[in-house]
Amino acid sequence: MDHHYYQPIWPLLEGAFDYTMNIIGEAWSMVWRPAEQPKGQPAREMAAQSFRQEQTSKATLDPRTLVQACKTEDVKDAR
Repeated sequence: MDHHYYQPIWPLLEGAFDYTMNIIGEAWSMVWRPAEQPKGQPAREMAAQSFRQEQTSKATLDPRTLVQACKTEDVKDAR
């Protein structure tokens, strides 16, 4: 049973160092909470939102839509 005396000590020291650093890291993360990162939107939602914005901008800039809107405002004013 004397064979364990001749084992290198470096793995024991490395393990103790890693364990100590893990404990310090856990304590650090408990004291200093990182700022909440905003979650990104899925690409599908971003594409749908972009499409809706594009459609509304086209509708507001379309001369036929503007003429129609003016006509409906004139009808409302006439009443």
